[in-house]
Amino acid sequence: ETIWKEMEKRLDKEPKEQAGGWLKADDVGEGDKIVIKGPGEWNDRFVQDEDDEPDLVLPVEVGGREFEWRLNKTQMGKMADAFGDKTGSWVGETVVVEEVVDYESLGEEGFKIKAV
Repeated sequence: ETIWKEMEKRLDKEPKEQAGGWLKADDVGEGDKIVIKGPGEWNDRFVQDEDDEPDLVLPVEVGGREFEWRLNKTQMGKMADAFGDKTGSWVGETVVVEEVVDYESLGEEGFKIKAV
């Protein structure tokens, strides 16, 4: 409980543009621009078994706030089609949130993107 209180205090003191964490559908709306801030890294935090592959996580900025964006396969494909296979070439590029989607079968929301 003490840790949570300290965390809340820290977040209250952080400027809004610094706070963020993981980019979620709740953080974006249709037409929002997502700016890629770095080449990202492969993260195995969400790997559940030995057949899973690590996820690509990119540092991004949306509306002046910084986030870590865990891309799904469709999003990675769109990024590669638009900007090439090397994530380093994505730095500085922008994509736009095309649609926020409710995936009822998964019980969660997501968002579709398009390159600009």
